[in-house]
Amino acid sequence: MGQESCKPCHKDNYDDIKKSPHTDIDCENCHGPLLEHPKAPAKMPIDTSRSLCLRCHLKLAYKPSDRGSMKGINPDTHHPTEECILCHYPHNPTREVKK
Repeated sequence: MGQESCKPCHKDNYDDIKKSPHTDIDCENCHGPLLEHPKAPAKMPIDTSRSLCLRCHLKLAYKPSDRGSMKGINPDTHHPTEECILCHYPHNPTREVKK
């Protein structure tokens, strides 16, 4: 359904992602299909697992391609027991995490 569908109720997160390297990623890529969004006041479950982030941020040795130039990590050496969101704010990973 695209980011515009989320904007009316989630403007802060929409604004954050629009100022970030994640600007072209639709909300549904991480949060699941909008059609499954429950009615208010319930919330959608949010996947905070490393495996979700690694779908894009696992370092791949692709030659000159967009995927090969993306910043990636080695999950065996980059804080292997921690969830990514402890240090990285997903809507704008250039912004410091609020602790």
